Amino acid sequence: MNTYNQCKNEGSQSIIIIATYCRFKSNNVNLIQNGLNLNPPQMLFNSIDFAIFLPIVFIIYWFVLAKNIKLQNFFLLICSYVFYGWWDWRFLSLIIFSSLIDYFVAHKISASGSNKKKWLIFSIVMNLGLLGFFKYFN
Repeated sequence: MNTYNQCKNEGSQSIIIIATYCRFKSNNVNLIQNGLNLNPPQMLFNSIDFAIFLPIVFIIYWFVLAKNIKLQNFFLLICSYVFYGWWDWRFLSLIIFSSLIDYFVAHKISASGSNKKKWLIFSIVMNLGLLGFFKYFN
């Protein structure tokens, strides 16, 4: 007997929220039994993965790349993408797109004399627009 039927037999079918939870729980159990984990490992700040990741990044940044600031910045950018991608690689395109917008806007701000405020507003609107779109429109 699967988990959904167990929940149904417990009398929870009359409450929609509990029935939905039981159906999700049943599907989740079945997917995990078939080798598909819905909750992939995440690199949280208090995880072993992060405890290994941070010292490696720190040592490479301060001791291996100490002489070249551009290489240090590029290395931190790549490490940021790795850290973010460890959570869910499907959203990497969003952070890369946001980074590219900010990179080009920073160049426009440094090159322009009077349009600095317009470029800053453009960057803020784009980043908040991305955030709002993916937060409220799923």
